Order: sequence, then structure tokens, then C-alpha cells
Amino acid sequence: LALSLVGQPNSVLGGRISVDTSFINLAREGGEQDVNRISTDVGWHSQVISPIGLVTTVDTSVRGDVYNVRDRDRAFTGSGRSDDTLETRGFANAHVVSKYPLVKSLDDDYGLIEPMIALTMAPDIADYPDIPNEDSQDVQLDASSLFNDNRFPGLDRIEDQSRITYGVNIGMYYDSGSYMEGFVGQSYRLDEDETQFPTGSGLTQRESDYVGRLSMHFDKVMSLDYNILLNSNDFQSQKHELDMNAKLWRFDMNAKYFFAKGLVGTAVDDSREQLKAELGYEVNDQWYLRTGLTRDFGKNPGLRNALFGFDFTNGCDCWTLSAVMKRNLTRETSGDSTTEFLMSIALKNLGSLGTAN
Repeated sequence: LALSLVGQPNSVLGGRISVDTSFINLAREGGEQDVNRISTDVGWHSQVISPIGLVTTVDTSVRGDVYNVRDRDRAFTGSGRSDDTLETRGFANAHVVSKYPLVKSLDDDYGLIEPMIALTMAPDIADYPDIPNEDSQDVQLDASSLFNDNRFPGLDRIEDQSRITYGVNIGMYYDSGSYMEGFVGQSYRLDEDETQFPTGSGLTQRESDYVGRLSMHFDKVMSLDYNILLNSNDFQSQKHELDMNAKLWRFDMNAKYFFAKGLVGTAVDDSREQLKAELGYEVNDQWYLRTGLTRDFGKNPGLRNALFGFDFTNGCDCWTLSAVMKRNLTRETSGDSTTEFLMSIALKNLGSLGTAN
């Protein structure tokens, strides 16, 4: 349950007030850990554009959390900890981001170079061992999250300590709607204390890993989005993610590639690498065929699944029938291979029905 309230722009000291409140109740069976959480965040947001074109946004917030935890995982036999606990936490920070977009017009097209810098001022708060981590375990550092004031994905963990974040965005934008964009950036903690970020997040050291992104979109013909994470010490690759789509004549092609380096000393100490590719062919206005596969290149390489399917749309576009046959291939140690048959019927303006076997 969540409630968000946003005030009028420039209504309070040249900015606006926001209030975000959420409540969560996690109830598990079998005596496992139950959690109730109430969280409220009161913030103030303002944006200032200087006469020379410098765009600065200021965000300040004060947040309070209340946790009621029952049947705690930490209260195992012999630990001396109680089964139930009530924990409160308060936090305040200020986040200032400045961008200086430099635009060059080239007839109907234009280029952009945009340096960016952010200062996040936050206290070094005490550890709260009695607050469980239910929603902030999977930290994904990339170009979209680097400049966030809190890089944890949920509310159970808060990114404390002051830091500076910097980067540059470069783009070329065409009158046809096509564009190319590139970004590189990093953050640096001003405090020397350790953080709560897990190994492999790219944020455990004072200098974060280098974040890079490349995007190219060409007028519904081809699109490519590539994200990379490089170690701040030796520039070794930590993560690659590639998503590419192309349309040539009647063919649609999609490929997704993922690589993540293994984390020594953790449960995921082997590198993971996988490619997923799909190909579609538009036979005519009614029939569309598609096939695809997923291949693993990690510790146990091999084909993981393959599929073939079709879509049929009737002449008046009133309904569409879709069917897919999918074969999942597994190792002997991980279970039996399976075959799935999926079918659905979509009715225009009414929704769809489907079955799986």
C-alpha cells in the first residue's frame, strides 16, 4: 500500500513539497520471518536554470521507517536474540545535480555534449542489524541509476555517506527521429567507512566501477542498447548487456547478450554468459512465423531452449491466434528437460485467453 502526494511547482521556497508513505506486510507460513514496515519520506524539489544554461536540480528529504519483525531469521537457537523486535530508523539527505548541455545545430540535426556532476550530502548512519533486507538485495549499477540519491532498489537499505558523482552524456539527434547517445560516469565516496552494498554491485569501493552506455536507434529499422560496467582499478569487464533489434524487409530480428563476471568468495563465483536470439518472418498480413533459441556460454555451456511459433490474424483484425512450441533443455543434475505448448486467442478490445501444457 503506497500513497504519494506532490505539491504545486514553486509553491514552497521556489520548489515543491512531496510526501511518500508506504506500508508493507509480509506474512509467511511455517514460523518463517514476518515483517511489517511503515515508511514516510518528506521531500523538497527545485530546479534552477542559470543565464548561461546551467541546469541545477536540488532534492532534500527526511525519511522515517518503523519495522516490526516476528520470527526473526537472526534469532536462531543459541544466538541470544529475541524472536520479535520493533526497530525505528531516521535519515536525511540533500542531493544536488548540475548539468551543462552544450548544443550544436547542424541544419535540421543537432549534437549534444552534456557534462554532469552531483553532490550527495548524507550522514554516516549506524548499522541496523535488526532491520531485515527484503527488497534491496539485487543492486544493479548502470547509467540509469548512477545519479540516483539512493542506489539501493528498495527501502530496506539506505545509501548513506556523502559522495560526488560525475559523467558526460554525448548525443547526435536527427530530424528523422533517429539518434545516437553515449554516456560514461563514476561516483566517489567522500567517507572512508565501508558501505552496505553487496560484493559485485560496483559500489563497494570508494571509487565506483565505471558505468558506460551506448544507444543507437535508426527510424524503426535498427535499435541497439549496450551497457557496460568496468572495474575502477584495472578496467576489467564486470558486466555487459546488449539488446539489439532490426527489421529488414519482412524479417524481425532480436538478440540479447548478457555477461557478468564471477564474484570470488561468494555463492556466484562463476562468470555467467548467455545469448538469446529470435527471428520472425511476416508471411503476409495474416500469418507471422517466429523461432528462437537461448544458449549458455558459462560454466556449463550448451543450448538451454528453442522455440517455434506462429500468429494468425483473421481478415478483419477482430481476433488473433498465437501458438508456441518450446523445448527446455537442462543438465541431468538440474532436472528433466521439458516441452511446453502455449496457445492464446486475443479478441480486439476485449483481451485474451490462453492455455499452457
